[in-house]
Amino acid sequence: MKSYKCKYIDEDGEEKQNIFFDLNENGLKKQLSDKNHLIIDFKIIDKKIDSKENKKRYIDFINDFSFLLESNLMLVDITELLKKKYENKKEYFNFYVFLSKELKKGELLSFALLNQSFVKIQEEDLELIKVGERNKYFKEIFKELREKKEEENYLLKELKSMLIYPSILIFVALIVLSTILFFVVPQMSEVYADNNQKLPLITTIVILISDFFINNYLIIISFIFVFIYLMIFFLKKKEIKYKIDRFLLKNSFTADLIQKVEYLKFLLVFNSLISSKNTIVNSIHYSNKIVSNLYLKELLNKVELNIKSGNKISKSFIDIYEKNNVEINKDFSDILFVSENNSDFEKYFKMLRKKIKEDLKEKKRFFLSLFEPLIIIILAIIIGFVTIAMLLPIFSFNIN
Repeated sequence: MKSYKCKYIDEDGEEKQNIFFDLNENGLKKQLSDKNHLIIDFKIIDKKIDSKENKKRYIDFINDFSFLLESNLMLVDITELLKKKYENKKEYFNFYVFLSKELKKGELLSFALLNQSFVKIQEEDLELIKVGERNKYFKEIFKELREKKEEENYLLKELKSMLIYPSILIFVALIVLSTILFFVVPQMSEVYADNNQKLPLITTIVILISDFFINNYLIIISFIFVFIYLMIFFLKKKEIKYKIDRFLLKNSFTADLIQKVEYLKFLLVFNSLISSKNTIVNSIHYSNKIVSNLYLKELLNKVELNIKSGNKISKSFIDIYEKNNVEINKDFSDILFVSENNSDFEKYFKMLRKKIKEDLKEKKRFFLSLFEPLIIIILAIIIGFVTIAMLLPIFSFNIN
């Protein structure tokens, strides 16, 4: 769906200009002809939403829907209330007019969201909304989306506040380091050369690094930009992402963290489906749709096929993980056995998700608290190394 800027003559014969949101070309023509308006000219508006504005719109949408769903209102009623709330904000108002119109036609909310241009919604969030549609579980899904966004905002604020001091340090350190490498080191190396002094190894290394940067700084800057571009380009390729995801899941250092992050999303959908009396196979199938690690997604597909073949759930998970040399998360494997033996997946998997959520919060807090001193130590080592390297020949000259 697109937005159009259109000139037309209304039923009174007056020339007017207006913007029409979330239509295709035929819809625009039909809407105007139904009102006996004659189109003079129209053009597509390229509505590029910057990330900050899109984030604000998305948070507003999630919060509005989440709070109104707590009142057990129908989706159509919610859009009507939000139309009134935003009647003085044209873009918001047109967005809810479009949603209301689509829902009244019998379309699903996910379909309407997919065909609008007001706000960009993450694929995994859209999949969650689809799960809510299938199981009439909107209240819980939107509450989870709201809490997820609140947590993301909290962590972002924490990260920003903790990065202020290290960012200033990095900026100052780069200026100091650049000054030393581009101005101080060349002058001191000339002095050492005039005295025919034998230089220590680390001093020679620093002088060579300085010469390299001075002679090739344009190439280095170009290389950095090209490298960043290529990284972004290749990471978009599915086969490259698959290999990276496989490495992360098989690496003992990252496997546990990756599994916890993915299981947190997986269990949200799984628990909602199980509580709606879906089968285990169906629950795994739909929950797998929001898993972003491609290799884990492949493993879960194999687990689903294994369960369909008549194998026990816990055995299917453990066998598939072992065959593919992936160490399964211990909490997850333990809960699988307990919930299967007690025939109560909903209760134990909710407990597991709560535990994983707390574990991830602790890991994030630990990382944030470690980041600042780590940056300071790294900068101190680099500047200290360069400074000592350039002062060593002076000390040895004085001793001699």
